[in-house]
Amino acid sequence: MRSSPIDINGKPKVVVAGDPSLAADVCKWMPDALYDLSLVDTGKFLIDSLLASNTDLVIINSSLPDIDAISIVQSVSSLKKPPYLIIRSDTDEEIDRVILLEIGADDCIALSCGPREIKARVRALFRRRFGQANHLNVVVNKPDNHLPEATFLGWTLDRNRRQLYSASGEVTSLTHSEYLILNALFSEPGVIKDRSSLMGLMADINQVLEERSLDVFISRLRKKILTRGRNDLIETVRGKGYRLRVSTSEQLLNSTR
Repeated sequence: MRSSPIDINGKPKVVVAGDPSLAADVCKWMPDALYDLSLVDTGKFLIDSLLASNTDLVIINSSLPDIDAISIVQSVSSLKKPPYLIIRSDTDEEIDRVILLEIGADDCIALSCGPREIKARVRALFRRRFGQANHLNVVVNKPDNHLPEATFLGWTLDRNRRQLYSASGEVTSLTHSEYLILNALFSEPGVIKDRSSLMGLMADINQVLEERSLDVFISRLRKKILTRGRNDLIETVRGKGYRLRVSTSEQLLNSTR
């Protein structure tokens, strides 16, 4: 499973690895206001950083002194939650870039590629993977109900275990009713789910529901979510129903324009 871009603070976590002077040059085009950036200069520090916290994207900006490019791609790809990986090749040889793409890199660019193009490729990678819901003017993931996981703003809903994971990996166990509600919301992030449709999901499991039962379940879900993050994930749309909150992603999209 890929690490899930956009953390609860609204900024993708990006690690730039390689020679510090070259890495700093790339970071000039990736402002702190948009990305949670960190720099490492060895393969060991890179792997340690990835194991310590969820990372959305790694940019290998030059050769690392303690590991070759092929080995680092294989190491990163083998992680339980691998980040996206952009490699800046040591040469301008096409075959070198092709090999790195074949073994798992998401993008591989020539040595002559400048920081401005790297920034554009980062933005394009996030756009292709997570899409843009133009009718909401937000960046969201569009999960398939048949997939084992659904993600939104750093949260992951594990459909097999029926558990919710925060951006930091903390686990929240869900009752069956809580899972049904979240699964409906995660299936179409930002889309309002009316009360009758959500109550219908729970009625299908032979529960006797009163009018306010849904509000009780939503309240319990919110309390669980707030213990794992600073933001309330569920938004009440007065007179209509509930949806996953979209304000954080709206801010992110507007700031990248």
